[in-house]
Amino acid sequence: MYQILAKSIITAQNGINIYRGATDSCIVSKVRAKGARIENPDEMGIKMDAPALISQELRKKRNRGIIYTGLSDPYNALEKEYEIMRKCLKAIARFDFGIDITTRDPLVLRDKDVLMDIASHTKCVLRVMLPTLDKEKYSLIEGREKNIQDILDILEGFKGTGVDLILDIFPMLPYINADISSLEELLKLGKEYGVKAIDTHDFKTVLQSGMKEYFYQELEKRDKNIYDLYVKEGLKDSFLVDKSGEMGRLYMGFCRENGILFGSKDIQSYARKYENRTEGVQLSLFDLT
Repeated sequence: MYQILAKSIITAQNGINIYRGATDSCIVSKVRAKGARIENPDEMGIKMDAPALISQELRKKRNRGIIYTGLSDPYNALEKEYEIMRKCLKAIARFDFGIDITTRDPLVLRDKDVLMDIASHTKCVLRVMLPTLDKEKYSLIEGREKNIQDILDILEGFKGTGVDLILDIFPMLPYINADISSLEELLKLGKEYGVKAIDTHDFKTVLQSGMKEYFYQELEKRDKNIYDLYVKEGLKDSFLVDKSGEMGRLYMGFCRENGILFGSKDIQSYARKYENRTEGVQLSLFDLT
């Protein structure tokens, strides 16, 4: 672990990266892309002064908006010890900004109270990564230390709380989880937990430089048979499911029928648009203190 001395914490697009480095063993890791400019992804960095920086920067902003988490999952072993994200969330709530979090870790349940507080005032979006419900395939994609039940616990814990849940089906990979039966199971799961949106990332997985090397190295270690199938077809940089085919029609039809937001562009637009949920609500003296 190393400390990052930062002069600022919020990007021009309202993104924050409290931690730097790979916080999980997902086989498709954007943290490992060369464009992420992280010299050693396996070493975790932490911005200890992030809460103070966020408070300073939010105080100066003229317009409220949605803050979103970056490449590294803000819920990880360091967060469990230092609670930097929790302190940042409290600052975000205090200044009446919204939050858009992407996570794979049940530690987010610890902050349910703060997230519900944010959701009562403005938009609070929680993106939960779940590529498959098959345990072996999940371990192949996410690593042996990850557990599907942890993801289900997050969905159950935030169901009906006012927090907008997004079921993030990513990555979608040939010979592993890019099939109609897997997609159908996940769509039904999303409906069961009352998610706001289901994102398939337009059925596309892109392996940038750095990501590609890690992906194929890990795939060969985790499942040599599937790796050999990839080798036979050529080690591609990206995988794309035909959106106009059976899987695309199932996805769009199911979401339309059940009032679930779909399509990465529309989901992104919704998640990043500020919403005042207290407009027209009379505040008491207790709310103003």
